[in-house]
Amino acid sequence: MAGDYKKNRVQLSHKLKLEFDSGFLEKDLKSILTHYQPKRQYDVYHDGGWMAIGLIALNGDPLEDRGLPGIYRKTPVLQYAPYIESILDSFPCEKMRVRLMQLMPRSHIYWHFDADERLDGNRIRLHIPIVTHPAVQFQLSHEDCYWRPGELWAGDFSFPHRLYNAWPKPRVHLVMDVFVNPFLLDLFDDNTSQKIQLRRQTREKCQWWWRQWFRYYSFKLDPNASIGRGLRKIKKYFTYDKRMIE
Repeated sequence: MAGDYKKNRVQLSHKLKLEFDSGFLEKDLKSILTHYQPKRQYDVYHDGGWMAIGLIALNGDPLEDRGLPGIYRKTPVLQYAPYIESILDSFPCEKMRVRLMQLMPRSHIYWHFDADERLDGNRIRLHIPIVTHPAVQFQLSHEDCYWRPGELWAGDFSFPHRLYNAWPKPRVHLVMDVFVNPFLLDLFDDNTSQKIQLRRQTREKCQWWWRQWFRYYSFKLDPNASIGRGLRKIKKYFTYDKRMIE
């Protein structure tokens, strides 16, 4: 029974075939932070400690964090990060936002989803951790994730996800929103494309439940209390009762 339950789960995070030098990544990060300070994220589903610096952004503006229509260019930040720039140049695919994403100590990113960042769509989100620790709580729906520095990961962020940094240092990832092409698909294992229909059906259910929770536990009331109650209810669903995905 346990084996069948595990086998029927939808896999949302995928470790890809490339890895990068964590020491060079951290060196570039320190260089950037001597010249630029991260800007607070514009979204409402965090408590103020979620920040970003744009490396590729709309009109090349490092402080423009929104994924708006337009032309995306490298920002001046990359002049201080030659190794990171070489990584970006090594991906022969169209890129949208590329950011250094920082989550400060004791900070929350509450449950939310990014509808367009999905593994069965035309755009995916890649992560390369730079500074992180197992104490950072990172849940991608039913999966508890710890991605190590230098690894390359893809996640289906169209499913609800949340983070809490219980570590006393900032957690920083290089995050790339890229358009799918054969080069990217070749980085996945052969099983990634399986169960696409199951993934879509389950995504719709999870997003529906998230919307109900968001409406009922409004952030405008008591965010800290409401988040706890909402998580207990919605995470029970996210464990994917076997009946929901058969």
